[in-house]
Amino acid sequence: MRVGVILLLAALLAGCVTTAENTLSPERRAALKIESVKVTFAPNATLSWADAESEFERAKLAGEGTTAHLRGEQEGGEKRAFVEQRAAAKITQAFQKEVVPSFRGTEAARVEIVVKSLDIPSTARQVMLGGNHRIGAEITVVNAKSGEMILRAPDFQGQSPGAGAYSLVLDRMLPDPIDRAAVTLANSYRSWLESGSQMGRGLL
Repeated sequence: MRVGVILLLAALLAGCVTTAENTLSPERRAALKIESVKVTFAPNATLSWADAESEFERAKLAGEGTTAHLRGEQEGGEKRAFVEQRAAAKITQAFQKEVVPSFRGTEAARVEIVVKSLDIPSTARQVMLGGNHRIGAEITVVNAKSGEMILRAPDFQGQSPGAGAYSLVLDRMLPDPIDRAAVTLANSYRSWLESGSQMGRGLL
């Protein structure tokens, strides 16, 4: 019973915001057949995901020792690449599960996601400062064969609860924060692409 209540609260509180307008006709939306998802990161994307950064540092220390670990800019570039790779996998998985099955028309299409910001606060930061789990991205649907743009949303902002004792309970009973943020983004985008509404189905 308690789990059901928490799931319901999570679905109600999580959400996405975009100023983009879905200009596709209902017939065009229904005709889409999304076959694949591609996730990249803007060169100036702001990334903060403490758990992934810590995982990278632990692996680095275990593999090369403390001296080799402290190499400045090279390590920074490697860490960013590691965070991007991990986040891209999570976002891709969420869109493949939540978005792709809903579009089985005849016009082959691909969803291209360019992440502009990623902020997944650590537990310590949530307790001290608060803050939600957020993903900001430009999301475009393109024709899978020609690459022609079908629809673009330059400012999709997805977030799931990430502050206070409530969030700490969620973190223990629901998927990892990055999974929650990615699923929220995917569900809200699916809803917007289907109908123009920003209301998603959350994690339910």
